[in-house]
Amino acid sequence: MKRFGFVLWFFLIAISSVAGDQLVGLTSRVKGRDMFNDGVYLHFGIGLPRLDYLGKGRLFQGIQPSFEFGSQHMLSKGSNLAIGLNISWVTIATSIRDGEDVFGWDLNLGLIRFGPMLSAKLDENTAFDFYFNVSPTAKFNFFSYDDQGYAYLYYGALWVPGLKFRHQKLVVGAEVNFGTLFIDDLDKEDDPVYKKASYFNPKLFIGLKF
Repeated sequence: MKRFGFVLWFFLIAISSVAGDQLVGLTSRVKGRDMFNDGVYLHFGIGLPRLDYLGKGRLFQGIQPSFEFGSQHMLSKGSNLAIGLNISWVTIATSIRDGEDVFGWDLNLGLIRFGPMLSAKLDENTAFDFYFNVSPTAKFNFFSYDDQGYAYLYYGALWVPGLKFRHQKLVVGAEVNFGTLFIDDLDKEDDPVYKKASYFNPKLFIGLKF
């Protein structure tokens, strides 16, 4: 758990610094519509997560609906390009896998995601956002395999590259969450068979940016 705590501590410090800079930048906003304005967003997504169960290879966990709340902060703006930060404050997702030999329920909590963003404006109403986040993640996983029940906590930091298309307030995009998660047995009866698990989750989403 020390690794997870260190990652979360690092991002909290980084975000507090960004928040301070943002207060200074509020006075320089341009009136009217600006695709490079700071703001918050809501995303509703569908993911296709795969997780390595007990060293058997990545298994599909079922379709994963998700909800995400975040914000965008522009640090440097040009006429058609801008550099900023994409911050996802919280992501909640869940999925159910029901197979011949495995049944599992998964609750995924994405904590504060943070990373650089490059925005390209096509016109006054349309823009693309390219971002690359690091995502501290906690996954509560309850499943049965060969008539044996398991309750695991998967935790760690995932890589999240993504692309958003924005037209006025409408947002459509895609991203991939991938990386290695550490495993902790919630039952505490036996140590996990493996200490790490490979995770891969492509996702499509739609939403609004205000």
